[in-house]
Amino acid sequence: MNKRLKLAIVSDEFFDRAIGRMGGFGWAARQVARCFGDDQGLGVDPVFVSCEHRGEKDLESHGTRLITVNDSVFAHRRRIRQENIDLLLMIDYKSTYRRLFAML
Repeated sequence: MNKRLKLAIVSDEFFDRAIGRMGGFGWAARQVARCFGDDQGLGVDPVFVSCEHRGEKDLESHGTRLITVNDSVFAHRRRIRQENIDLLLMIDYKSTYRRLFAML
């Protein structure tokens, strides 16, 4: 049995008016999620990770789960680590991403 790869798409834009900004980084994040989400045969499970959107519960954008920042650092770290992320794809880089990297 082949192990599926968990791909965390790290961005703060998701090209979704309900979530926030509609810029080029969001378009790129959405395209990657669609590519892997639409073809399960590729063996990649995408998940969006935001370092800007806050909330106790995950959101969803374009059929892909969006992990938000939890106000409790410990709860957020536990949530991120439970994802068993194999690979990070950063659509952009911001200094706010450092906390996420430290958690992993």
